[in-house]
Amino acid sequence: MLASKLARSVVNPKGAALLRHYCSDYTKHFLMPSAARLVALNHLDASNIVGTGLGGRIMRYDVVAFMEKKQSPKKAAKAAIPKPATPVAQQANFVDEAVDGEKESRMQFDQQVKREIPHAYLSEEVDMKRLNAFISKVNAVVNPTDVAVKAACNALCRQQPLQSVAVNVCVSAGWNDALSFTIPEVQKKSLLAIHEAIEAGKKTGKSMPLSGAITVCSLENVMSGGGILSSQQEVGTITLGSPYSTVRVSEDGEDKIERCVMEKVHFAYNALKLDEISGNEVMSAFKSFMENPEFLME
Repeated sequence: MLASKLARSVVNPKGAALLRHYCSDYTKHFLMPSAARLVALNHLDASNIVGTGLGGRIMRYDVVAFMEKKQSPKKAAKAAIPKPATPVAQQANFVDEAVDGEKESRMQFDQQVKREIPHAYLSEEVDMKRLNAFISKVNAVVNPTDVAVKAACNALCRQQPLQSVAVNVCVSAGWNDALSFTIPEVQKKSLLAIHEAIEAGKKTGKSMPLSGAITVCSLENVMSGGGILSSQQEVGTITLGSPYSTVRVSEDGEDKIERCVMEKVHFAYNALKLDEISGNEVMSAFKSFMENPEFLME
């Protein structure tokens, strides 16, 4: 039937131009017959018409829509509505301080290690009530940081059979600064010896290269250590958060409320050294030693 229509159009001289346009553009732009007739009669360029039919075919209504869009006058651009000026905030009283070369290189190294070593994170709440009572009872100069260093060493020895454990310590040193150093063979030291080693490290006034298997971070107003490890051999970093007071109902069945001091502890562990189960074991053992510090005296 299509051939008969084309033959009739050839006989009609007026349809010759339509036939040529139809044969060339239909195969190229997939014009339907009714659309091809409109394109030829109106001298349109089929390549500018977007077809919405099956397989991208140009339908008759596509040509009609193209012609209406072409004939409609362009809408005048709307004048931009002026926006209210943004109020200028008062500038804060910040002062940029230059970072010395040693501190800058340490920060760059920390960020490099953090990118290279995959981390995983755990957190626990430690009840500090018994620890505070223990420190008062021994009547010594030890503090929670000293106990945390010993607890981290014992927790790591319980999870891994290590002959010697060196612990990295990161403590506050004045405003907005910290000192880091390593205490060797912590498993052989008492709490008092650990305290003296930390005080000696503070007196040096500068950070030392770290070589410990685990790090205890005790900084003022720091709740999370951020997961920065000193090397790929380090197991992880334990960060002591600021203690806070809370209340709870006694577990002896009586309606008695007691006040306790809790401390949030974060453990960023090296995923190349520990899996999730091992990380939880170290964290659980650390919490147990912190809540039962008398076992650290053995």
